Amino acid sequence: MQVFNAEQAKHFLCIAQEDPLEALYVLALTTGMRQGELLGLKWEDLSTDMKKLQVKRTIARIGRLGFVIDEPKTVKSIGTLVRSVQW
Repeated sequence: MQVFNAEQAKHFLCIAQEDPLEALYVLALTTGMRQGELLGLKWEDLSTDMKKLQVKRTIARIGRLGFVIDEPKTVKSIGTLVRSVQW
């Protein structure tokens, strides 16, 4: 797996501005959430002051079953991300 360094991440987010998935990219790069955790988010997982985000579910594609909603992989994954968010 190859990951962005800080400069590459900044450049990517610059290019992604105004993209419909920009918020998803920002969350992925700033929180370290897994793909399934990101895709499992609902508006109700975000606090009203927009400073806390709870990881409550994941979405995975499982063979012939299609997309399945499940609990996060590990106990460490279940929790609250607290960030100072500036928009």
